[in-house]
Amino acid sequence: AGAVEVLVAALGEAASAEATRIAGELRRAGVAASAIFGGRSLKAQLRQANRAGASRAVIIGERDLAEGRCTVRDLAGQEQREEPLDGVAGALAAELGGAG
Repeated sequence: AGAVEVLVAALGEAASAEATRIAGELRRAGVAASAIFGGRSLKAQLRQANRAGASRAVIIGERDLAEGRCTVRDLAGQEQREEPLDGVAGALAAELGGAG
């Protein structure tokens, strides 16, 4: 078993289901992904992502959910970008190589 590559962080109740869905899609694409939520601050969730050895965090807030997008943060370089919710799993799988 490898480290977690992508941590999907949900902010708010509604975002939790979407975080779970995206983490599942990533796993099916061969990317080690995990979703975390449960009312912790984004800073706490990102600290957990760093400790888990993740290279990317997908951040989904309530407004993101309404607008159909999420933020992808590169945890090493700290750059971030926006991705559509329905395309983020495929984009990350391509970026990280997936299971081949």
